[in-house]
Amino acid sequence: MDLKWQEIEDIPVVKVPKELDITISDRFKSCVVEELLKKKKSKIVLDFSSCEYIDSSGLGVVISIYKRSMMEGGTTILAGLNEDVKRVLSITGLNRVLKVKDTVEEAVEEAKS
Repeated sequence: MDLKWQEIEDIPVVKVPKELDITISDRFKSCVVEELLKKKKSKIVLDFSSCEYIDSSGLGVVISIYKRSMMEGGTTILAGLNEDVKRVLSITGLNRVLKVKDTVEEAVEEAKS
């Protein structure tokens, strides 16, 4: 899997795939850890603007990335969630734990502060 990401104002912005489910979640997590967290990029924005579906394994990956970035002194911020993904976060209560912003730009500003 090729991880699609770019740096905006020194903050890595990772494009979340269209479906973050059991078929891809482990590879996505491995790529984020290998390409970003192991290179001390601990402030990460996950861009969900293309993501239409997330299942429990995808949620587990997001939580794992969040915890790992926090352990490294950083944070993980979610951006661009559609209504379905927002509803999943709300049902699970993760919207109260994870940082969520409407746009990538807002998430980058939050990560910089």
